Formats: sequence, structure tokens, C-alpha cells
Amino acid sequence: MVLVCGRWWLVSPACLSSCCAGVLIISPTRELAVQTHMMLEKLSRFTDVASCLVVGGSKNLRAQEAELRARPDIVVCTPG
Repeated sequence: MVLVCGRWWLVSPACLSSCCAGVLIISPTRELAVQTHMMLEKLSRFTDVASCLVVGGSKNLRAQEAELRARPDIVVCTPG
């Protein structure tokens, strides 16, 4: 079961592992999201864990789309 927009959906584990990020971190501010992503990059440097940062106004939208299409394990973002 996966919670999406306040509703529970029945999804198979195989589908989740192939199409979704394992962790979604929602930060209240852009600065906190950037700091969180920088720390994740440092902590996961010697592992195969991939992360990406999705925030408005600081990066090119196409670059963020490309990072998300690579299906990272961890997505750090801001609401809105």
C-alpha cells in the first residue's frame, strides 16, 4: 500500500522498485533542501545510492527533469 495525496493505493513491490524513488524528503525551505541534498551527497559518496534536488527557481527545469528521469533513490524537494 502506498499513500498518495491522502489516498491509499495497492501497488506491487516490483512496480515500486522499478518506477519510484525509495525516499521523498520534503523540506519547508529551499535553503534547507539544498543543505539536505549536499549532506546526502557526502554521506552516499561511496555507495550506489543516488539522490536529486527538485526546487523551484534555482535550477533549470529541464535539468531537474533529467535528474528525475534517472530514477534516483532519494528525492529532496520543496512543496509548491
